[in-house]
Amino acid sequence: NKIRDVKTAQVYLIDGDIDEGDIIRICEYLLIDPVTQEYSYKDKDRLLNKKNFKAVEVAYNPGVMDPVEDSAKKAIADLGIKGIRTVKTVKLYLIRGSLSYADIHQIAEKILYNKVIQHIVKTESEIDPDVPPYKFK
Repeated sequence: NKIRDVKTAQVYLIDGDIDEGDIIRICEYLLIDPVTQEYSYKDKDRLLNKKNFKAVEVAYNPGVMDPVEDSAKKAIADLGIKGIRTVKTVKLYLIRGSLSYADIHQIAEKILYNKVIQHIVKTESEIDPDVPPYKFK
């Protein structure tokens, strides 16, 4: 078996005028179940312990509605926190095993995301060396 371990994390990208206390309240009261989940807003690498894992981050394509955005914005407002402009989500997959980057790419394309509505945001730089980075013109 090539895959030894898989970890996932839900990443929330919150844009707005909020302070550290607001961030902690949002995390502890809305985004996690304190019995089964942990959070970090400063050092996700420490929380995830990425050693020996290959990472794949998946997000919704531009123009595709993120189904979490509206409900998260409303829930944050219900906490009395104002100033949130956007909430986006990214699903982070960490895969450990004797896998090549081509294997990881194939796994990602087949089961980790739907190309019609999602894209890979960030991966280990070697995950798809044949595709040059996009340059805006």
